[in-house]
Amino acid sequence: MLASWVNAVLIPPPYLRPHCNSIDFARWVPEADAARKSFERRSCPKRLEGTGMMIADTGYFIAVRFGDLFGSWLYVRGGFSLAAWITTAVYALMLPMLLFVPREVF
Repeated sequence: MLASWVNAVLIPPPYLRPHCNSIDFARWVPEADAARKSFERRSCPKRLEGTGMMIADTGYFIAVRFGDLFGSWLYVRGGFSLAAWITTAVYALMLPMLLFVPREVF
């Protein structure tokens, strides 16, 4: 009885499988956002955490809107494939940038 219940919960039916990736994505996004905010907070000078967080949030939202404009421009020029490849390249370039972060921030 327990095994059938576990299978029903852990293995989604075929009509729900395409949505599983979006469910996983929605589950991990808040954790990534919390990690980003924690990293920003630790990077701020003492007693200027609020100012630093507001500057970081402003930069984040400007980058998001610029990314929307750039992504739509790419989509018009080269379709979904070009936009997906450029997005993948940008995310891949984020990892080497972590090497420039001082160790005491981690």
